Amino acid sequence: MKLLQHWHPVIESNTLKKKPISVNLCGKEIVLFRTSGGEIGALYNRCCHRGMRLSCGWVEGEEIVCPYHGWRYKSCGKVFSPGTPKLNPRVSSFTTVERHGVIWIKSADSTATFPDFNVENYLSAGVLTHEIQAPLEFVLDNFSEIEHTPSTHTYFGYSSEDISKVQTTVKTKDNSVCVNNKGIQRYLPPIVQKLFFNVHSGDWFFDNWETFFSPIYSVYDQFWLDTVTEKPRKLRLKLILFFIPISETQTRIMMFVFASRVVNKLIFQLLGKPIVRFFINHELILDKAILENIIDKDIPLNQMQLGRFDGILAENRKRINRIYRNDSSRVNV
Repeated sequence: MKLLQHWHPVIESNTLKKKPISVNLCGKEIVLFRTSGGEIGALYNRCCHRGMRLSCGWVEGEEIVCPYHGWRYKSCGKVFSPGTPKLNPRVSSFTTVERHGVIWIKSADSTATFPDFNVENYLSAGVLTHEIQAPLEFVLDNFSEIEHTPSTHTYFGYSSEDISKVQTTVKTKDNSVCVNNKGIQRYLPPIVQKLFFNVHSGDWFFDNWETFFSPIYSVYDQFWLDTVTEKPRKLRLKLILFFIPISETQTRIMMFVFASRVVNKLIFQLLGKPIVRFFINHELILDKAILENIIDKDIPLNQMQLGRFDGILAENRKRINRIYRNDSSRVNV
């Protein structure tokens, strides 16, 4: 399957222990298991013998065992039948890797390169995951424009009074799309300003990102400047958001959250990390609620009345079809 040629993050590493886990990805059910030697195996979640879910089985040594007839599978896809030892069946497997606290997979024959995080001088605030009942394109649409921030979000973004004044520039590349936004930070309660390391209401808020398409993910660079002195506030965020299709109608988002070193690492782990995670997760939950209440999720863009922030949507969809789906003939723009 073409989509599985790309690297996809699937679950956090600490989720996979001794028991196999089933995950849904690109319309397929995949079993993940960790061998006694620590290797991670990923196979289609179906025994090639009689179709039993391998995730209902168990791990012995370096193999996962089917609970129906005891057929044994290595992570490379080699299969052993206890009842017919002369058989030499083999099944498709996936390449796996553990990075940034997450398990990633791609097809074993894929040559795709791993996404470049480039987070030097940032501290990790962890991973946030949500499953959204909406197609991939619609979910990416939401995270590719800032016009929804006044009405959808609570803390970050721009006010309804200032949204028309936000300066937006778009730069398209062959394999990515860049968007830069500059506007006035909406009102923040005083306690939130303190918690966010003296980010102030009325600051210049820069929300810049670049979206890539193998796999589909956006790297957001968010920072604030004092409007009088033009000096940057201490806090700077780097948010790396992956858009993972579970099925035609469901998308998983997985956000890797990083913050600049405004305090030492210990204080950040104890105080800064929970604060940053809380506020960003709060905003993601609001995005999820909005997306799941769109009444028609199949309507093409050419049947919508679009505004000045929406030109980016068509550019994204062209690259989804060409790069991610490898199907330039697909019509969903």
